[in-house]
Amino acid sequence: MRRNKLYLSMLCCSLAIPLSAVAQDDEAVEEIVVTGSYLKREKFDMASPVETINAIEIQQSGYSDMGPYLRDLTYTANVDTVANVLGTADGQQDGNSARFNLRGLGTSSTLTLFDGRRVLNSGAVSAIVPDIALSQVDVILDGGAALYGTDAVAGVVNLVPIQSYEGVKVTGYYNKDAQWTSDETKISGLWGTSTDKLDIVAALEYSEREDAVYRSDRPKYLRADNDSSPLGNPGSFNLNVFGGVPVIDPECGSANDGLTDDGQAGAYPSGIPALPISASVPAYFCTFEYGAYQDYKRPYDNLTAYVSTTYQLTDDIALKMLINHNDRNSILIASPSTGEIGSNTLLNIPASHDANNLTFAGFPGSASPFYWRPFSNNGATQPSHLDDRGSDDSEFNYITSSIALGTEFNIGSSGWSGETYYTAATTSTNIDGHVLNLDRLQ
Repeated sequence: MRRNKLYLSMLCCSLAIPLSAVAQDDEAVEEIVVTGSYLKREKFDMASPVETINAIEIQQSGYSDMGPYLRDLTYTANVDTVANVLGTADGQQDGNSARFNLRGLGTSSTLTLFDGRRVLNSGAVSAIVPDIALSQVDVILDGGAALYGTDAVAGVVNLVPIQSYEGVKVTGYYNKDAQWTSDETKISGLWGTSTDKLDIVAALEYSEREDAVYRSDRPKYLRADNDSSPLGNPGSFNLNVFGGVPVIDPECGSANDGLTDDGQAGAYPSGIPALPISASVPAYFCTFEYGAYQDYKRPYDNLTAYVSTTYQLTDDIALKMLINHNDRNSILIASPSTGEIGSNTLLNIPASHDANNLTFAGFPGSASPFYWRPFSNNGATQPSHLDDRGSDDSEFNYITSSIALGTEFNIGSSGWSGETYYTAATTSTNIDGHVLNLDRLQ
């Protein structure tokens, strides 16, 4: 009897469901939301999604070149576009160089291509081709390691140049910051001719920044930076007592009256004594504020040339030649001297020397530099190669040239195509700087 009741109740429920559905069909449907579709979409037919950046977008952005534009892309981490000021005590700030760093996985994980081929010097993207000769930038946002290798784990960027153009185009750019501390100029020209069989394109670009923007030119930001180095002048010494102990120079911090603004050049000329390690162990190094000697933007001049030639030998065979050349000079603005770490016996000061008044627990001893920077802006006579702000300026010259000769061909009517290329490239770096010779310094 109970089974019959259960069966009847289930039957009534099953009959109620279609009746309810019929009743709902009479109501008007206002909106239908499709959450899935089998419709064909071209973007999703590709092996990986591709983001295309048109050259016009870069030109209309207001930036002087491609490098700053890359910095603001949502999928690019600007680790190397504007290098980390605090990377070392010498800054390593170079706004001229820029390379892709997709998703922040490191610049060595993003492969940069030019017209589908690897380039020898991808460390300065804007030096590969003049911006005026750039057609577009294709960015593969998925990893391409399976096809290109481990240097494409984060993705692949392909710079596509203009290879067919008719006429002449000239552009100019001038920029000056709101504080009138630095200006930037760029002049570009593009020429091209095209016939039924031959396409020739040539481009030349010159840009320069005459004056540096020092970090002391922006006091607000310099005060917020952590730019203290334990390698000061005067610094600390290794005192040869009890097996050797570090002691701070007695003159550390003695000449800072009126010069204690972290945002100004020449602040703390005699350093700042570090806090004691403990109640019984005194401070043993004298800090040096190196930030004011570094730059936010450094002087440079940059010349980039590009030539493309395409000859259509037959309907299925095309001969191509691509030539690139870049000559870039950049001024590295750094601290007056490199810090010396460790006991330096070449500069040993005997305990009997009249100028050696260093003691530890009342015991004198011979001393040698331990944490020490030979030169700083402390009012003493400076080396002649330092600029008027006390910074050490070094000139870096980068030259990169390449030529690619190739053939592109179609294989009959099968729809297959291929290419064969030979590329020769050279790159060189010349540095005109100054290195301390401690033997001579003694």
